[in-house]
Amino acid sequence: MVNLGGGLGIDYLDPKGNAIPDFQRFFNLIHEKLQLPEGVSRHFELGRSLVGQCGTLITRVLYVKQGIGKQHVIVDAGMTELIRPALYGAIHKIENISSQEGSQCYDVVGPICESSDCFGHQIELPVTLRGDLIKIYSCGAYAESMAMNYNLRGKIGVAYLEAGKLSNFGAGLVVQRGISSDGQSADYFISSFTASSIC
Repeated sequence: MVNLGGGLGIDYLDPKGNAIPDFQRFFNLIHEKLQLPEGVSRHFELGRSLVGQCGTLITRVLYVKQGIGKQHVIVDAGMTELIRPALYGAIHKIENISSQEGSQCYDVVGPICESSDCFGHQIELPVTLRGDLIKIYSCGAYAESMAMNYNLRGKIGVAYLEAGKLSNFGAGLVVQRGISSDGQSADYFISSFTASSIC
């Protein structure tokens, strides 16, 4: 067996336009270029390309701050919820889903007191105000699996959608998160919820 690992990435810059990677082209290329002896199989680990575009991080604007020569949008999510940009400069598409008016460039940052707690520099967004909802794309393979409780921040809740509706395979179950009395993270499930409980 030859393990070819992941290899097939996802489109971070245009996740809506290219939500599904071109698996057929990828497999055709491997088949054409990689000749294996008889009896040797190919093995792929395509987790990221399968689920990367299936998750988004919705976060609320806490403040809009005018800095020296730039504006900052400070949101309630941080590197504890999506560490890739802080860890190695990964780029994720960011949108304001509450506003369509005007256009300005912002640094979109988290509330954690770390200079690396930044989701994106000079991101063009509609004029953004406190309370707006910001959507960060391409989090399906990363946000939940890499989340942490740094600075005793509790992990955020998770809502599963099916055909655009809240779902847990028909049960409408979501995961809520918290910090227990001993400072450890604690997950629990609830079967009834309101929109405000997950936004």
